[in-house]
Amino acid sequence: MKMAMIRKGRNMSTTSRQLAENERSDRNERQSRRAQTFPKKLICASISIFAAATAQGMAVETSSVRGDSDNKSDEAASASGETAIEEIIVTGSHIRGVTPAGSPVITFDREEIEKSGQPTIEGFFRTLTQNFQVEGGGGLTSLDLRGLGQDATLVLVNGRRMMYSAYSNGGSDISSIPIAMVERIEVLTDGASALYGSDAVGGVVNIILRRDFSGAETTVKYGGTTRGDGQQLGLAQSFGKSWDSGSASLAYSYEDRDHVDEADRQATEARGSFFAPSYITPDQETHSFMLGLQQELSDSYEIYLDTLYDRDSTDMADIGTVVINLAENLNLATGLRVDLTTDWTANIELSHSEFSQSAKIPDYDRKDLYDFQTQTAALKINGTLFDMRGGAVRMAVGGEMQNEDMNTKAFMGDIQAFTRDADRTIKAVYGEVYVPLVGESNRMPGIETLSFSLAGRYTDYSNLGGEFVPKIGFVWAPTQGFKFRGTWGESYRAPSLNESLSAGILSAARTFTSTDPMSPTGTSTVMYLYGSQEVYAENSTNITFGFDFQPTSIPGLNLSLTYYDIDFTDKIGVPVVTLEDEAIFTSFITRRPADAAGSAAFQAEVDRLRAEATSLRDTTGGSPVDVIADRQVINLAETRSEGIDINLAYDFETDMGQFGVNIGGTYIIDQGQRPVPGVAYTTDINKVNRQVDFKLRNNLSWRRDNLSADLWINYVDSYPNGQAGFETETIDSWTTFDAIVRYEVNTRGWLDGTRVSLSALNLFDEEPPFVTPSSFFATDYDAANAGAIGRSITVSLTRAW
Repeated sequence: MKMAMIRKGRNMSTTSRQLAENERSDRNERQSRRAQTFPKKLICASISIFAAATAQGMAVETSSVRGDSDNKSDEAASASGETAIEEIIVTGSHIRGVTPAGSPVITFDREEIEKSGQPTIEGFFRTLTQNFQVEGGGGLTSLDLRGLGQDATLVLVNGRRMMYSAYSNGGSDISSIPIAMVERIEVLTDGASALYGSDAVGGVVNIILRRDFSGAETTVKYGGTTRGDGQQLGLAQSFGKSWDSGSASLAYSYEDRDHVDEADRQATEARGSFFAPSYITPDQETHSFMLGLQQELSDSYEIYLDTLYDRDSTDMADIGTVVINLAENLNLATGLRVDLTTDWTANIELSHSEFSQSAKIPDYDRKDLYDFQTQTAALKINGTLFDMRGGAVRMAVGGEMQNEDMNTKAFMGDIQAFTRDADRTIKAVYGEVYVPLVGESNRMPGIETLSFSLAGRYTDYSNLGGEFVPKIGFVWAPTQGFKFRGTWGESYRAPSLNESLSAGILSAARTFTSTDPMSPTGTSTVMYLYGSQEVYAENSTNITFGFDFQPTSIPGLNLSLTYYDIDFTDKIGVPVVTLEDEAIFTSFITRRPADAAGSAAFQAEVDRLRAEATSLRDTTGGSPVDVIADRQVINLAETRSEGIDINLAYDFETDMGQFGVNIGGTYIIDQGQRPVPGVAYTTDINKVNRQVDFKLRNNLSWRRDNLSADLWINYVDSYPNGQAGFETETIDSWTTFDAIVRYEVNTRGWLDGTRVSLSALNLFDEEPPFVTPSSFFATDYDAANAGAIGRSITVSLTRAW
């Protein structure tokens, strides 16, 4: 439900506003039809899979499938009615000790992160088949789950919202987080605005840092490509101390990465040689500090402090221009946990976050470009409402108040072109309930367990209005170890302060001679408008449905499958209006009337828009304008995504050691978009710079005593070029291998506790598939689906003291 979302618009946008209202009406009808259809699909699929599982007659064990949302829960305790409060909170739920019913959560612990062999956190996330991430990124790397946009994935650090960067397409820059500081990563591949608010459309990534350990640990790593560039040096030192009533941890990390030049790679050689210097990946130096403190004041009170600071310097070069970016992140949180009763707790937290960015271009002084700050006060209460036969009904309620403050500047050389300041206050209240209807004490044939969760959040923006979104989920186990799970919910993305700040500004009016099918001469003088109209929140409806299966007849076998369906509407974007597509963009095109009065009114509008525009350009020599085409940012685009995630794992013991096989992948059934309502969807997959419909990340592992080895097989399916003029070209599939060997010293002496690892990424130095360049500026490969860096080797040494 949308409340008080205001959109002012300009004189020419009246039809567009009506179009948007019609689209929202269409969306409501479509969601109603889907709400009626989905239960039928769910029931049919459930009966079919349940029948197949029952026919096998397999008894199954109660341990969870790797990657399932129940990995970190104690669902058995909940089902039996135990009410002890668990410390852990899994991403996707605010309730302690309870996993989000039905939500697909993939968890990677410290060991799994290390065995990936990736020396950086952005490299690790690039291996996720659900993530759409371009190689390089100019030192700013944002996540993009499901390919819905970097601003549609919410990134948390220790459960708190990470600041977003103004220069990473609205997403949060993760490249400055050192992988050595990460304890585990949880990925929720489902919409979760009912829990976390804005941006959680494609999913949520929670990066949990190491902060609860005793002793000291030193890590040194060094690597680079086998072509002699891209060297990386990493140093990390951590200290931890625990005592009866608390703990403290301190960590420092330093990472230095050298660039990879486009001129030194076959797929980028032509572009890199002509526009030198031009980098695939930049020079980057990062310093990071982390401090964590926890102290019990009594049996019922505990205080804590979390601090993370990083300073990231990046030397980027693109088509001959070098830009030295300096970014600083500060995150400070302090709080008080209070045990209200034996099973009710309250958490009061104050936090401050700040992200600043400056840049330096040769021959000019360093310029401060961007500063973004947030202050947040939050209260959350968590506990048990009452007990049922199926278990304890638990609830979490809370509220937040956050202030955002942004300052952004632009320069032309040493001259400041403009500066803009904006701030807003965000207030939110939320609630979540977990209801175990059937558990161990009241299970029955066909229903071993059955639980539901219900969550809702209302958020009010001082500059936009209010937004309420709900979410429901369920878990049903017809037999032990075989269970279905599903969710339905709504999510949204509120316009960022940067987008809101630009709203209502006509930044440019540019006049060109353009092809016009309706003109007797074949061309017309067209004035294109650029800027932003008033924008409001993007909205989505998310559905997931899946099952997890573990047969005891085949110990170590785990199978997990998740189906997802996302309908993302009211997307903020630029309508690429052309006269050739006038049937689609009718409301964005205004032609000069033939009568004298109409022509005079049209000319008055042209003069008004030229006077309002921040900048003007006319390549026609002053010819009278025939057509006005509006290309301003607006809420109109719609994206639909549907697909399947699958994970099959099998671990087994032999006399030669422990072996493991893991097959994981994503298949996109359909992903399309339409720029305006009422037109057909166009496919947004299987084309250059977009997602490929089928990707795999497979693993073969072996471990014996203190020695282990992993072989990763990465596969991207073939796909058509998809660019205008190259429709018949097919891009070959791409298969690469990563190999990692690790050894841990476990003997007496000064080497005891030492871990050594050697990783080779793209082991066989596989070149990326060739892509015919669409322009003089393009490369010979698709950086969104392949890599041009080549083989890289990294050696890591870790010593626990």
